[in-house]
Amino acid sequence: MAECRKLRKDCPADADDKPKEPCPPVAFCAGNQMVTFDGECLSVEPRAVTIPDGTFSQITFSGGCIVGVGQAPVPTYTPNACCGSPGETVGNLPDLADIISNDPSNLLKQTPTGLAVQPVFRGRGVVVTGSGTPTDPFTITTSDSSVGISVSTSTPEAIEVTYDAYTSTYSVGLKSNKMSGIYGPFTVNDYGQIVAYDAQDAPITAIQGDPYIVVDKVGDGHIVLNFDINRLRKEITPTGLGADDTTGAYGGRFETADGKYVYYDNTGRITSVKAIPTMDSGTDDGGAAP
Repeated sequence: MAECRKLRKDCPADADDKPKEPCPPVAFCAGNQMVTFDGECLSVEPRAVTIPDGTFSQITFSGGCIVGVGQAPVPTYTPNACCGSPGETVGNLPDLADIISNDPSNLLKQTPTGLAVQPVFRGRGVVVTGSGTPTDPFTITTSDSSVGISVSTSTPEAIEVTYDAYTSTYSVGLKSNKMSGIYGPFTVNDYGQIVAYDAQDAPITAIQGDPYIVVDKVGDGHIVLNFDINRLRKEITPTGLGADDTTGAYGGRFETADGKYVYYDNTGRITSVKAIPTMDSGTDDGGAAP
């Protein structure tokens, strides 16, 4: 026999042999089982609520675990048995003919294919087509060429109306008077409109005559300028050229600063102008009227 090895009872304990701290407890679901660890031992128990094996909406379960999936079908609407086709009486529902109002203004009518609104249009020279839907809207057109718009002017001397048959359009505008031009400070176009104003060309507001000039207004904007004969006769002394010294009835003459004789008749109109003779040229010719 082999010798037995004897162990000493008084062997000292290992200094590194320390007791380990326990692990924290944990629990989790695994299918239809509940796995629990209390820090020392692992245990498995059935769940209180389990998922039966089978396929539910394309999802397959086995032991509470998903073992297969698939695409769910597109949902479809299945009408209730009480909802029948148009015109059909189902159960205790009343007939549609009893629901639709008999009022003459009601456009909803019962047709063999169901309820429908079928409006009726009527008009002179007007045609309406379409069903009123987005793809087939109501279209209103004019078929009678006699239906149109009449345009006229109540002031033909100022406004005229023209029609363009090519574009079927009317044009309304001012009538030309062909009198454009500049009138005083105003510039006027062919339509009688003032288009410009120049203050420098303002109209004359007053006319005043100098000595011997008389200003007479004859109306209609006309001014006449005349010599003041009476004043002219009083201030110019006749020289005896066949004239009366008192009234100057037969005219006379006067001298100018530049050495001229100015002869005038009995109305004061100048009849001639002659140079004043000098001593070298002979005697004065004033003895004879021109």
